[in-house]
Amino acid sequence: MAAGNTTVQTPPFGRPAMLVRPLDIRTVAPIAALVVLALLVIMPLVVMLIASFRPANVYPFEGTAFTFDNYLEVFTSPTILPLLQTTVVYSAAGIIIGLPIAFGLAFLTERTDLPLRSWMYTLMFIPLSTPPFATALGWVLLLGDRAGSINQWLRYFFNLDINAGPFNIFTLEGMIFVHALGIVPSMWLLLTGVLRNMDPNLEEAAVASGAGKWRTLFVVTIPLMAPALLAIMVLFFVAG
Repeated sequence: MAAGNTTVQTPPFGRPAMLVRPLDIRTVAPIAALVVLALLVIMPLVVMLIASFRPANVYPFEGTAFTFDNYLEVFTSPTILPLLQTTVVYSAAGIIIGLPIAFGLAFLTERTDLPLRSWMYTLMFIPLSTPPFATALGWVLLLGDRAGSINQWLRYFFNLDINAGPFNIFTLEGMIFVHALGIVPSMWLLLTGVLRNMDPNLEEAAVASGAGKWRTLFVVTIPLMAPALLAIMVLFFVAG
């Protein structure tokens, strides 16, 4: 078909011409990531789920027998309720202790002229890059009930006639303490992003209207951050 000096080639049978595009890295990368995720995460979970319905001493893909005895044994055990209660206390207490600390540090970093606050970004990433095993071992060496360095110093300086303590990192309270401090850097990182993207004009308007710093914090800043705070609490509760 000719139009003026321009000739347009019409595909046969009225079908549009198909263009073969080369593979784009933006398309290949997500597909490759999904394949790796399926191999490393989803497949082991599927195998574990199938194994949970198999009788004792039977491989996941061996035979055709399925049973619910494993689940009945777990959920009818007299220890399941105390275990769930301890887990909830451990996770909730860690958030109750860690979230105010992380929020305070994030607020000082993003909403104040704290001296050397730029160093906070470096200091907070140090515990994030430390392996959890090394962190746990460090707390054991510091607050182990018998051989912990801090406990030994306290027993020596205060002439305590005890062979263990006064602190014990192996208790539930000690685990909550370590867990709370361990999640502070991650919470801080999320909270700084929320504060940085939040419009400070609303806080400035509250101050200009006569509201004090604490009133502005509890009436403007925290309510604006409520959805993000709730999401962070749910995230770290599940992680705990």
